[in-house]
Amino acid sequence: KGQNLLSLGELRMENLNLPPRSLMEKLFSAPETLDDKEAFNLAKSIFTGPKPFVGSLSLAELKTSSSLLDLSLSKLSIKNPSTEPYAFDVSVEHLKLPVALVPELQILSLMGVAELDASASYSLTLPNKDNQFDTTASLSLAEFGTADLAIKGELPYEAFSALLEQAGTADDPGMEEALQAFIHNNLTLSSFAFGYADEGLLPRLAILGQKFMGLSPEQGVSMAKKYVREEFGPTATREDVEKLDAFIDKPGAIRFTFAPQKPLSAEAIAALPPDSPDFRLEVTPGPKTVQELMTALETK
Repeated sequence: KGQNLLSLGELRMENLNLPPRSLMEKLFSAPETLDDKEAFNLAKSIFTGPKPFVGSLSLAELKTSSSLLDLSLSKLSIKNPSTEPYAFDVSVEHLKLPVALVPELQILSLMGVAELDASASYSLTLPNKDNQFDTTASLSLAEFGTADLAIKGELPYEAFSALLEQAGTADDPGMEEALQAFIHNNLTLSSFAFGYADEGLLPRLAILGQKFMGLSPEQGVSMAKKYVREEFGPTATREDVEKLDAFIDKPGAIRFTFAPQKPLSAEAIAALPPDSPDFRLEVTPGPKTVQELMTALETK
């Protein structure tokens, strides 16, 4: 009816490396004839060959407009710079969607948010013969906050390769046990960090508590502190609990880091005492209290 339902500003693909013709013919001629192991090995040949299948893929300024789907995306970027070690990066910038279109997001409208505006990134480098791996991730929601995660560790390359070979048999009944044993026996962490900067989530949760439970701002803060003590009190130091209380009183930024002198297994990490210097919690309170932030939101 003369309406623009979909528009795209740019689509770009670089460094495309197709697998051998025999593999491509098998994939497209009769894919339904492939069993699970053949499909896994075929995918492995395509994506973990000597060169990346697709070095980079990006699109920009994607917009849709209809009664069923109304969204926009500033940019999507996917990169696979190498296969030895295997590296993968994906980022999404400003994916916007009216919350009214998604039933699961209706609670956001009760917080005073009419549109979801999300940006995210994920990066992964699998271990090669140096046995090192790392992964980072971030998620930012406008009017709520930004979270980020970074993990570095070691995985024996040979053991990791053997696990991938076993994963080629999807119906292997011992795969789950093999994965658990692999993590228990081989995975060690050299660093871990998680951070969160509040940009409206805590006061909006307090507004929900006020609407549904009749809680005053002071009662909402007290309930949040009680929850923190019940969940983290037994495994946290008194100093850390006080830091969490300060974050709840004045939402700002919080960061938890784990940085041992040498890589440790999950079992060794669990055995560390709460006051171990390997653990560190940093809190930077914001300039305003939850009550002040709630008032500012309600007067918009």
